[in-house]
Amino acid sequence: MHPTVPHLSGLQHMADRFDVFFLDIFGLLHNGVKLYPGTINCLEQLKKSGKRVCLVSNTPRLPENVVEDLREKGLERHLYDEVVTAGLSAQRDLELHHRGKKIWYAGKGEFTGFIQNLDLVQVERPEQADLIVNAISGLTAQNDAHLYIQLSAALNVSKPMLCANPDMVVHIGKDMFLCGGTYAAWYEAKGGNVTYHGKPHPDIYMLALEKMGNPPRDRVCIMGDALHTDIQGANRMGFAGIWVLCGIHWEELRVSPDAGHPDLDRVAETIKISPHKPTATMTEFNW
Repeated sequence: MHPTVPHLSGLQHMADRFDVFFLDIFGLLHNGVKLYPGTINCLEQLKKSGKRVCLVSNTPRLPENVVEDLREKGLERHLYDEVVTAGLSAQRDLELHHRGKKIWYAGKGEFTGFIQNLDLVQVERPEQADLIVNAISGLTAQNDAHLYIQLSAALNVSKPMLCANPDMVVHIGKDMFLCGGTYAAWYEAKGGNVTYHGKPHPDIYMLALEKMGNPPRDRVCIMGDALHTDIQGANRMGFAGIWVLCGIHWEELRVSPDAGHPDLDRVAETIKISPHKPTATMTEFNW
């Protein structure tokens, strides 16, 4: 089977078509542990070419925490223009629509920045809350039984959920962990009401467009490793979308996470059956 979209050996072959790039972080710039080999050079080349770069991530962390994490991994702040996160989008929603509400927070303590210093009251049990705030990450199917009990208690009294991390899973190195999107999808399937912040939902992109000066959408390119978030988001918003293959889908596409050669027939078949269509594919983020 021939590829259904172009497979690029490097971003230089398509970069001139765009002024602004919305870049994923996990699975595109790094694997959760270290930067991919082409990351710094590709960002440097984008800057030299006069392109503007906004990092768009489904992490519940706030942008300043992401900047620090990237700096620790060796990625300096001058290589990108802005950072927008699901946590920042969720924070705006909480500020505007949930002041004074009682919330039950589900997630790691290190991800609570987006609910700090807001007019919110945290409660100990989900059934006591006005709103369930889901920033879950880093779980496995072996350690989430108690969480399902708590979410069931919230369902039984029809508590709405705000999801500040819509990713279903995340790879850290070669290990996979469950994220907020998995539990939000379960909650919704059981009849719960869920509001999502992050890709592929519009609020995070509208925030990114605002921070980048509202460029024309046909001059914006999304790059990321997930069809159901990055590419679906591109399709929804009218952006181009370059699907990078060495991230979350690497096992099914037979791509080495340390940069190998993708099975392009398998890539083409995956695109054919997916409702989310990329403009192009690349093996990894490189120039």
